[in-house]
Amino acid sequence: MKKLLYLLPLLCFLSACSGGGGGDIDTGGGGVQPPPNSAPTLTGTLSFEAKAQTQTDTVYTLVDADGDSISAELVNAPDWLTSSVNGDQLTLTAQPGFFDISNYTFEVKLSDGEDTTSYEFGVSVIDNPEQWGNITPSSDLLAGVWKLENSEDGFHFLENDTGVYAINGELNPFSWNDVEGLKLNVMPVGCTVECAAINELSIVIIAEQDNRLRLAITEGSDTSIVTVEKMTESGSLADTYLDTSASYSGALSVIDKETSIAKLMIKSAVRNKLGNNTHLNSRTGPIIGEYEQMGDKFVINSFENSAFATLDGRFNERSNSMQSHYVNIDLVATQIKITPSFYNHAVYEITYGYQLATDIAPLTPSDLIDYENVTLEETLQQRIQSQSLVIALEPAATPVITAGKSYLGAPIVYDDASILPSLGITFGGNTYQFVTSTEGAVVVEDFDTKQPLEENFSWLYIDNSLALTVDGKVSEHRFYTFPDGTPGMSQERPVENKANWHYLYRFEELVYQPVSEEDYWGTFEDTFVDFFAEKQVDKLTFNADMSGFYVRDILSHREEDGSLSFMYKSGCGELENFSECLQRLKDNNDYYLFRNLKLNKIEGDKYHFMYRLIADGPDENYGYNFQSRRIYRKLSN
Repeated sequence: MKKLLYLLPLLCFLSACSGGGGGDIDTGGGGVQPPPNSAPTLTGTLSFEAKAQTQTDTVYTLVDADGDSISAELVNAPDWLTSSVNGDQLTLTAQPGFFDISNYTFEVKLSDGEDTTSYEFGVSVIDNPEQWGNITPSSDLLAGVWKLENSEDGFHFLENDTGVYAINGELNPFSWNDVEGLKLNVMPVGCTVECAAINELSIVIIAEQDNRLRLAITEGSDTSIVTVEKMTESGSLADTYLDTSASYSGALSVIDKETSIAKLMIKSAVRNKLGNNTHLNSRTGPIIGEYEQMGDKFVINSFENSAFATLDGRFNERSNSMQSHYVNIDLVATQIKITPSFYNHAVYEITYGYQLATDIAPLTPSDLIDYENVTLEETLQQRIQSQSLVIALEPAATPVITAGKSYLGAPIVYDDASILPSLGITFGGNTYQFVTSTEGAVVVEDFDTKQPLEENFSWLYIDNSLALTVDGKVSEHRFYTFPDGTPGMSQERPVENKANWHYLYRFEELVYQPVSEEDYWGTFEDTFVDFFAEKQVDKLTFNADMSGFYVRDILSHREEDGSLSFMYKSGCGELENFSECLQRLKDNNDYYLFRNLKLNKIEGDKYHFMYRLIADGPDENYGYNFQSRRIYRKLSN
C-alpha cells in the first residue's frame, strides 16, 4: 500500500508533460510552447459579376479553426468596391457606374491578428440597360473633339450643327440635330446638303461623367455601346497646314509659334445674302491674326488683316423704291477658332461680319433696304459662319532636279503680283525645263500659233529652297510633302492691299504617257473638293460626237496635239461646231471663253490633265490666260 501511494505523484507529473488534460508542454528547458495557429480562410467563388449603376453584394463565409476574430483588407481594388466583416461573413459591396464597365482583379487579405491569407479575386462589371439615362444633347455639351475609348477614332462636333466623323483612318463631314434625340447624318466629302447621307446614326447619351459620355449608337438595325472622352486640352498646332481640298494645288497656312501669329489661307464655302442677290461662294483668302490658347482651341480675336472677300448687293432707297444702288461690302473675319482634330487634321471655324466698302453718302445704311425690307444697317450687323478642314504638313528636302528634264510646279511670281507677264500668263502653275545645272526656261504654248513661248531663268538651291531668277528678280520656293507623299513646291503671291497668298503645287516630272482618243470619252469629276461644300462638284462629260456637258451643254473640239478644247454651247448657233463658233466670236470682237484639257498620265481611276482657260472680249479689263492642272476621277466611259 505504501508503495502505491508513493508512485501516484510521479504518474500525475508524467501526464502533464505529454499535453494531456490541455496542459502546456515541457520543452525540457523550462519554457512553454503554445500550439500552432490556424490561418483564416474563406469559402466561395473568387469571381463575380456586378451590374453598372446598381449595388451588388456578394457574401463569403470566413473560417478560423482557432475561433479568432478575422479582419479583411482590399488591395488594388477599384474605388467603387468596399468590404465589411460581420461575424463569420465577408461582404463585398460593388457600386460601379456605366464608365466602370470592364474586368478587374484585386486582392483580399484576411488576418486573425497573427497570420494572413491572401486571395486573388476577379469582378466583371456588365452593362445595365434598365438603368440607362437619356441625357438631352446640346451644343454646349457636345461642341469639341470626342475620342472613342482606346481608339484614335471619334466625333468632332462643331458649333454650327456640323462636324467631322473619324472612323478607320477616314474622315467625313456630318450634320446633326437634337430635335428627337441626337441624329447624325454622315455625308460624302464635299456634299453636305444636296446629297443623300452615307450613314444615319441615332445616338442616345446614356451617361455623362467628367468629360466622358456613354453612348448607344444605332445604325440601321445594329446598336453599339461606346464611351467617348472629350479632349479638354488642345493638342499642339503644326507649323504648316494644307486645305484638304487640295489635289494638284492647295492653300497653305503657316503658324509662327514664337510670335503666336497665324497666317491662314482660308478656303471655305460661305453662304451669304446681300440685297436681292444670294451667293454661294467658295472663297480663298489670306487672314493674319494673333492667337491664344483657350481650352481645346486656339482662338484669333486680333487681326492684322481680316477682309476675306468683297461682295456686291443691290439695295433700294427706303424713300424711293425705284432708285437702286449697288453696294460693295467686305466680308470680314471677326473670330477664328483652330481646333486640332483627328489624324493630324485641324478645323478652322470662322465667324464673319460685313463691313461697308462703298461710299453711299449722303445716304446712311439705314436709308437702304433690300427686297425683304431688311436695311443695309441690319445686313452689316449680321454674322455668318463657315468651316474648313486642313491637314498638317511636314517640310521636305528640295527634290533632286535632273538637267534636261521638264517639271510641273508652282508659278514664278514677281513682286508686283504679275506672273511672267511676258508670256501672257495671269495665273496658274508653270512648266519648267531645266536645261543645265544652273539654267532653264519656263515654257508656255501660244494657243493660237501652237508655238512655244519661253522665259529664261537661272536656278540654284538656297537653304533647302529652290531660287529661280528672272531678269534679276528672285522667286524663292520651299518644299513640303503632300499627304500622298508627292513633293510640293510652295509659292507666295503678293496681292494688292492684302496679305500674301500662299499656295502649294505638286512638283513632279512632266511625262506624257501614250493615251488614246477613247481615254477622253466618259464622265469625270474633279478631285479638288472642299470638305464642307454643300453640293458636289459639277461633272464633266465628253462624248465621241463632240457633244458633252459641264454645268450646261458644251461643244468640244479635238486639237492637233490630241487635246480637247470645249466651250458652252449657249453662245453658239444651233448648227455651229466649236471651231465655227469660236472663230465667229473672235471676228465680231465678242466675248468668248474656252477651256482645253490635255491628258498626260493615268493612275488607276485618276486622270491627270494639263489645263488651260482662255478668254477675251471687247472690254480691256476682261481676259484670262490661265494654265494649271486638273486631276479628275473617271466615273464611267
